[in-house]
Amino acid sequence: MKKSSLVLNIYVFCTVITSLFFIGCLENNEEVITTESIEPTVEVEITPVPHELQIEEITPVSKNKSSLEVNDVNKKDDDAKNLSDTINKYFLSGNNNYDLGKYEEAIKDYTEVIKIDSVYYKAYHNRGVVHDLLGDLDKALSDYTAAIMLYPTYDQAYYNRARVYGRRGQSDKSIEDYTQAIAINPQYQDAYHNRGIIYAERGQFEKALSDVSYAIELNPLDGIAYYNRGKIYQAFGMNKESVADLQKAQDILSKEQE
Repeated sequence: MKKSSLVLNIYVFCTVITSLFFIGCLENNEEVITTESIEPTVEVEITPVPHELQIEEITPVSKNKSSLEVNDVNKKDDDAKNLSDTINKYFLSGNNNYDLGKYEEAIKDYTEVIKIDSVYYKAYHNRGVVHDLLGDLDKALSDYTAAIMLYPTYDQAYYNRARVYGRRGQSDKSIEDYTQAIAINPQYQDAYHNRGIIYAERGQFEKALSDVSYAIELNPLDGIAYYNRGKIYQAFGMNKESVADLQKAQDILSKEQE
């Protein structure tokens, strides 16, 4: 996944240079226009946030964590310990297979966890991540939704489900889930950034500008956020601000490639 991020950064870097040249030419011939005197009438090219999907790491499962242990009051302590150990074994194996790129094996491991403990929400989430990576959006959506139903304050699951809705063109649901992730975790920088991108794609540039600006406030070293805000400024005809952001993006991305 590091390789894909590097390729995306190189693409953005090249695009920034082209944009700076183009806008520089415009500045020589146009007056700077403020947001108060122009309505955004053009579409902007937005670069998606290169956020790599993350799996949940192993969390030891106690007797209280397992639905089977809770429901079977006659279970012996040794049996309960063996059950927890089995869950942890499969869950850890799933994470290891994920890290090794053995995605089908990871799915099998997480499925085994769910067979043993049907309310272990992290197993649903991680299996959804693998389905997501494999492009099976229906299964990914189902697993993310199951994780959310089991753990309604699971900000990462809302974020990942929002990404799936966005890829399916369901922008309303995508915005709802990003908003929910932000409500749970107000410092969720990627959620603000991605929601801003969705707003920009819908032509809601003021909301897009607000979200991406706050994403930059949360992470001033996010070069792609500066790039995206620079493109949004173009929609308002704010060429000076656009040039400044694109230059900032170029500087940050250049340092990342060193």
